[in-house]
Amino acid sequence: MNLSLLSVVFLLGAAQGIFLALSLFTSKLSSHKANMYLGALTLVFVTSLFDYFLDSSGITYQHPWLRALFWPKEFFFGVCIYFYACHISAQTPYGRTAFHFIPAMVHILVSWSLVFLTNEQQLAILFDSVNEDDPLSLWAMLLGTVEDVAAMLHMGAYLVASLIVLKRHQLRISNEFSYTEKVSLVWLRNLILSLLGIYLLWLSRSILPVPENVSDGLDEVLGFSIVILIYVMGYLGLKQPQIFTPYQAIEVPNTQNQPLPTSTNLDTGLQTAPIGESELNAKTPVHSTVQTELQATSKTDEASIIESKASEKYKKSSLSDDLSASLAVELQTLMEKERPYLDSQLSLPQLAERMGISTNYLSQVINEQLKLNFFDFINQYRVNAAASSLSTTSDTVTDIALAVGFNSKSAFYAAFKKHQGQTPGEFRKASK
Repeated sequence: MNLSLLSVVFLLGAAQGIFLALSLFTSKLSSHKANMYLGALTLVFVTSLFDYFLDSSGITYQHPWLRALFWPKEFFFGVCIYFYACHISAQTPYGRTAFHFIPAMVHILVSWSLVFLTNEQQLAILFDSVNEDDPLSLWAMLLGTVEDVAAMLHMGAYLVASLIVLKRHQLRISNEFSYTEKVSLVWLRNLILSLLGIYLLWLSRSILPVPENVSDGLDEVLGFSIVILIYVMGYLGLKQPQIFTPYQAIEVPNTQNQPLPTSTNLDTGLQTAPIGESELNAKTPVHSTVQTELQATSKTDEASIIESKASEKYKKSSLSDDLSASLAVELQTLMEKERPYLDSQLSLPQLAERMGISTNYLSQVINEQLKLNFFDFINQYRVNAAASSLSTTSDTVTDIALAVGFNSKSAFYAAFKKHQGQTPGEFRKASK
């Protein structure tokens, strides 16, 4: 065994990866299932580092069966990151879980059966040096060209599927959150793109006819890239909070067998106990009309959780045009009087609960009546409030941004430029 500096780096990286995987398995800061898959992905990277360690230290040539044990890993990368993306964004993976791991299981069976061969036969297959007339040539082809092509297609398909999941997630958070910090999963998108880069580098080494010295250099680059990726992935994964918590949409109940809706006081923002039919008629005109129509339209509705399929989102909604318009008026009144947008963590469920209606109804009102998504709707109010402060006060831009509900200066600048067409500085200068 030859312990070079390179092999020690690989071994230390693998040890750190095991520690990070255990931390993810036991972390309670995010979705447990998501952490399990990210931890599993970390362990897959660990097996790659052990693989590099065995080669760089010379152990592979002494005990090739160890290399055979760490060989089957390519078909785990894409699956683990796909399932992590689905669970961290509260989306349902396609099909049965076991179905996705069939290629990996087949790969394990083919690879681990190498341990029954002699050392010379194992090395010949592992390093693709089997003669064409050798009975083991088919085995070598399965673990050579066939594996490379299948792994390339498998990984590519799952990485694309993961990016599609993240695209759907971006659409969903724009309809449910008034902020993007810690919920946008930009780091995960960058992780997927980094993994794609590493994988393309590995493919170029495996498929292209590169010189041996170049191939050895690519191995070192790949090993170091994996070490860095393990640290970054583990750190960001542990910091990622749970984005979506299970909540029941506050759908309007059926009046025949359930309590009537709660009322919302527009002056205090507090909800009162369920109201009776006689009390409905005593409410303010707008609120009374809304509550009465809600009662009438609720007979065919059931409690539901928001779905991200925007094209069919309101297809079966019983919200009438008149009621939708009345809710839009009530919503705008609430925003102007109580200014809930000042809460930097405001979400669609919170605002819907404040109004005493379902999240689905509120989203429909914002999308159809106001022609905005929730993110832009809330930030439009924040930008207008900031514009007023920029014109009438000498407060710093950062202080104003935080005061009106933004979590960061960069988010404020992006929103202000989008809604006002100029930067806060330009706006302040023009208003004086």
